[in-house]
Amino acid sequence: IRGERDLYQLNIKANQKLTVHISSLEHNAVFQIYYAKTKEYLKMASELDDATEWKGKTTVSGDYVIVVGSTRGNASYNLQVK
Repeated sequence: IRGERDLYQLNIKANQKLTVHISSLEHNAVFQIYYAKTKEYLKMASELDDATEWKGKTTVSGDYVIVVGSTRGNASYNLQVK
């Protein structure tokens, strides 16, 4: 729903490969990823990036949060995390 965010928490080990992809019918769903302990965003997945795909390795072990929202209007989406 417009203005709301969905949060997904993952426990990930350091140097683990992570791939996140989001798709939506109107191409208006985006995500951010941050390390829960420090609230530090992953490079290219911050609030300014409007990410729809992210691939890389995590730097530290712990909980990471994926925040999903819309760029405009309501957004139904499919989020894939590997």
